[in-house]
Amino acid sequence: MCAIARGLMSEPDLMMIDELSLGLAPVVVDEILERLPEVARSGTAILLLEQDVDAALTVAERAYVLETGHVVLSGPAADLLADSRVQESHLVLQPHLVFAGPACRLCETGNSPACCSCDR
Repeated sequence: MCAIARGLMSEPDLMMIDELSLGLAPVVVDEILERLPEVARSGTAILLLEQDVDAALTVAERAYVLETGHVVLSGPAADLLADSRVQESHLVLQPHLVFAGPACRLCETGNSPACCSCDR
C-alpha cells in the first residue's frame, strides 16, 4: 500500500500494479480497489495485473484475459464480467474452494499443494 502511495506522489501518467491482492488483507484490498477509479479520473492510467478476476473486472474499464501467456478474451470489463466463458473458467472454479485433498503443509491454508502460492 505504501508503494502505491509513493508511486502516486510523482503524479505519473501510468501506474502499473502487479497482483494488488497478494499478501494484503481483503479489507485493505477492497479499500484500494474502491480508490483506483478515483486515481484514474485524476489522469493516471492504471495497468492492473490481477488473478482475482472478479475484483479486477469490477474496477476496470477495459480488460484482457490471459491464459498461458496469450490473450484469449478482451473487451469492456463489464462485458467480460458477464461473459459465460469468464464466469465458468475464472469466477466459479477457484482451486482452493473445490480442492478436497490435504492442505499445503507449509502454510496450512487449505489450498492444494499444487495451487498454493505460499512460496514454498
